Amino acid sequence: MKGLAVIAVLPVLVIGALLAAYLVLPERFGFVGVYMDNAREVAQSWITDERSFSTSEPRVDRRGQSSSTVTSASVRVIDGDTLELNGQRIRLHAIDAPERSQRCASADGGNWNCAAAAERRLRQLVSGSNMRCAQRDTDRYGRLVAVCYADGVDVNEVLVREGLAWAYRQYGRDYVGAERRARNEARGIWQAETMPPWEYRRR
Repeated sequence: MKGLAVIAVLPVLVIGALLAAYLVLPERFGFVGVYMDNAREVAQSWITDERSFSTSEPRVDRRGQSSSTVTSASVRVIDGDTLELNGQRIRLHAIDAPERSQRCASADGGNWNCAAAAERRLRQLVSGSNMRCAQRDTDRYGRLVAVCYADGVDVNEVLVREGLAWAYRQYGRDYVGAERRARNEARGIWQAETMPPWEYRRR
């Protein structure tokens, strides 16, 4: 019986040792490391998808009406990642658009006004649309931090997907996948190497 118990426990000990070794020396464990990295990425995508789903639901007040929908007439674009809705400044969650004074490198070796392009695209998205913003936080400047939807379309994601803003990982990983696609297609800011705005601001 003792021999059977040892045989039953042995695989558990071996798997535990492999996992512990991967955490300490991942580069030594080839296919195991790849499997663990893939598993981690899948788990992160589940978390992101769940978060996106939960925030896509409209806020409802006690009368059963949406409490966060405003008309486009109430929307003013401040810059590529900031809106003003009914007098309230809103910073778009988990993205960072180019600074107004910043120019981005172009594929031909020159540069282009990426900040103006991001602002112009945001204005196109909100123009004539019903806007709804789901608050995530409040920043140090008193602005609401939110995911905003124009006729149900996530404008934060559109800007990142079209290469007009970076995924701001410091504040959320919601748009990392959209950024990866934009980079793979060399869209907008990804057509050539450009300093991200959080580094540009520290210059």
